[in-house]
Amino acid sequence: MAAERNGGDDVATPSATASIKGPSITVAFTLYFVIPLVCLGLASVFGPGVIPANQKETAKSRSVPLQVNVPSAASGNGAAPLMGEKVTDEQHRQRQEQKKQRKKKNNSKKIKSQYEQVVHVVEERKRAVREQVRLRTGATQQKRSSKPKQNVKRGRRAGEDVVKTEMDKTIATLKVEYEKNPDDAFTMIEYADALRERDVIIHDGGRNQLVAIDVYHNAISQIRERRQQLVNEGRPTNVPPNGVTVLDLNQELFFDLREKSLDGLLCSVFSNLGKLYFMANMFEKSVAAYNECLAIDENYLDALTFRGSTRIVLGKYKEAGTDYTRVLELDQNRLFMDAFTGISKVLAVKEDNVAGGWETMVKVVEELIPAKEQHMQSMVVPEGKALLADHLKRLHLAMFTYHDVKTKDLKLAWEHLSEGMRVKMSVLPPYNRANEEQRLNSVIQVFHEGFWSPNVGSQDRTPIFIIGFVRSGSTLLERVLDAHPKVVGTGEDSVFNGRLGEIRDAIVEATTQGGDLGATVNKLADGVVKEMMDRWKSIDANTEKEDESTSDVEPLRFADKMLTNYNNVGFIHMLFPNALILHVAREPMDTIFSAFKHDFPSGGLDQTSDFSSLAHMYNDYRAIIEHWDRVLPGRITHVRYQDMVEDMPGVARALIDATGLEWDEDVLNFHKKKHAVNTLSTTQVRKGVYRDSLQSWKKYEAPLQPLVKLVGDRVKYDLKTTLPSYVPPSSLSDERVGTQ
Repeated sequence: MAAERNGGDDVATPSATASIKGPSITVAFTLYFVIPLVCLGLASVFGPGVIPANQKETAKSRSVPLQVNVPSAASGNGAAPLMGEKVTDEQHRQRQEQKKQRKKKNNSKKIKSQYEQVVHVVEERKRAVREQVRLRTGATQQKRSSKPKQNVKRGRRAGEDVVKTEMDKTIATLKVEYEKNPDDAFTMIEYADALRERDVIIHDGGRNQLVAIDVYHNAISQIRERRQQLVNEGRPTNVPPNGVTVLDLNQELFFDLREKSLDGLLCSVFSNLGKLYFMANMFEKSVAAYNECLAIDENYLDALTFRGSTRIVLGKYKEAGTDYTRVLELDQNRLFMDAFTGISKVLAVKEDNVAGGWETMVKVVEELIPAKEQHMQSMVVPEGKALLADHLKRLHLAMFTYHDVKTKDLKLAWEHLSEGMRVKMSVLPPYNRANEEQRLNSVIQVFHEGFWSPNVGSQDRTPIFIIGFVRSGSTLLERVLDAHPKVVGTGEDSVFNGRLGEIRDAIVEATTQGGDLGATVNKLADGVVKEMMDRWKSIDANTEKEDESTSDVEPLRFADKMLTNYNNVGFIHMLFPNALILHVAREPMDTIFSAFKHDFPSGGLDQTSDFSSLAHMYNDYRAIIEHWDRVLPGRITHVRYQDMVEDMPGVARALIDATGLEWDEDVLNFHKKKHAVNTLSTTQVRKGVYRDSLQSWKKYEAPLQPLVKLVGDRVKYDLKTTLPSYVPPSSLSDERVGTQ
């Protein structure tokens, strides 16, 4: 789940995948897989919620799985024979078969009921949210000018700017209310939820994370104080305002904030805090927050699921497997589909990580796929269809992993992979090829040879920018750099990319209005470096140290791994003309196939699941890299993934040399470091350097032939590692990326 965050970024501004006025149910469930009300919590005030009646039923015990419909004993479904009744073997066989058919039918009915309820709840909440936002921001049509505005921004960037502006307006309103009512826990939660939602959608280096964390802690203190009062008075803490005692807090997952019990409210806040810590790369803190929730209710599905995801990042696979197994046992409604994705990753590392091995997952998935397929065919509500498509995609990808890793049945593996991606693409808008071509052409036209002034730009070499196509080996490169005591890898949560909008606007203003461009650029560069350092200090203070002797060592370099910054090399060079820009490149079809089979977070990389759009995206990437090599010859340092695999000692030494730092032998032990790795390559990078990834696409060469043809001449990449001090071994000197 924690997903890679480098996919939704444009050439000029951070991406946004949903509107403040109603993020799609697909985005909400993809990111959280539960509690759509929390995902929409940025809307400030919640009105009375629409709660399915059967969600309000009291569970018989804390260990009772979350269910939508629980047939009564009087219904006769699956009832045991009456006492004294004689049953022949044939009758027993017939009854078992009837029971099996009823179970299959009931599963389909349960799924239908579940999605109808979810969609109904979300739509009601979205309507209430939009009305509250309208009232609280005063955004009425009467207050708007009827005259059209001049110089209106157009295209994707304009839409993203509007989303960011609307979100910031709502957050500003919530902040005012929070300051007016500092003792109101609900106001605190709504404000913190809004900040967290913004961090999910707008990738700006997590600049609001610390504020949100602080506000969540204030809310927790308020709730705990009230909860302790009830304990002191001998009153229950698991009773919502409606007076119905709740023994299983999973019943409250769809409740509005003000309709939750104190236990449910506290669990919800701790779970959201855990997600925020995760996004801030404070993984130990994330686990601790989930533990606080699970100390109140050990079966709280939201916390169990996402604690499992965090444990994967920390390399604690067995513990993650335990969490996911528990989710599969409890979540009979199958709302937490991330459990299937997670458990397949854990099993792929080592089957012993999960009690019962692959069968723990496979048996459930094989029953779920046909039931969900049947319901998707009859679903007419777009949000419900999108949610079912997301669920089916995850199930098929889990089975792809099973057959690819365990059974080695490549035919079945491909069938599941291709079907999962087909279902995913069936509910997405078509790829806008014309828009992408226009974006590429704009970059090429603007950043031409001679565009950059020779005396403009900071001399600071603190940032190191890693660029390239997704799934190209960038995580391995970043881990090698991060293993040096004076280098810190910041991942995809890019400070530079988050400031790109203001960087662009400030440069345009200085250029067109006679400002001092040199001073403006230096100020912008200093701001990026300062925020990188401040962010590191915050994360470092909240991270368990592997070696306390190095805890006071302040880094001299920060590695920014926002891969799509290959679009923004022009701006990078303007601010940091001496900063190292590393372009990592892998064999084209290995890269492209890896991108196709991976499930990226919803956003700019959705279209990698389709052959045509994926090939177009890859060719655009190659075209822009070729452009930079023409207009800024030698500015980008190329690193071949194959050279890292075949000659890591040589590449690592040349890499550190290029940073201007002294060599440290511990760099070669990068795979032994206990650093958390928040990326889709989490499990791979912990293996160290391995050759399995070379030519890995060949297993599926036959079904991939249409993609090979679409990529065309760029199916090969004639590229050398250009690290200045790198001399490849003779056995590698004549090889190139893409040699078949």
